[in-house]
Amino acid sequence: MGNRSFFGRTGLASLGWNDQLAAELSAGLTPARVVAGHRGEVDVVTEEGRIRVAVPRRFSKSGQDVAVGDWVGVATGAVQEVLPRSEEHTSELQSQST
Repeated sequence: MGNRSFFGRTGLASLGWNDQLAAELSAGLTPARVVAGHRGEVDVVTEEGRIRVAVPRRFSKSGQDVAVGDWVGVATGAVQEVLPRSEEHTSELQSQST
C-alpha cells in the first residue's frame, strides 16, 4: 500500500488528530485513521502514509466494529484498539452516508 501521496505528509492533525485523542491512545501504539474497509482488513493513514492492517476477530466477537473515519491504534500489522468516537465524528459519518 504505502501510498504516501494519497494524503501527502501534512500530518494527522489535518485529519482531525488532537490532544484528546492522543490521551486516549495506549502507549506503544501508532495512531491511524481508517480510510477504507475490506473483509478482515482496513486501510489506515498514519504519519508514514497509507497502509493496510488486519482487524482481529476479537473486535467483531465483542460487537465492536471498525468503520471508515475511526481513529485506531495499530501495531504489528493489526488494529490493537479503536478509540472512542466523538459526537463530531459520529455526525460527520452520518452526514456522509446521506
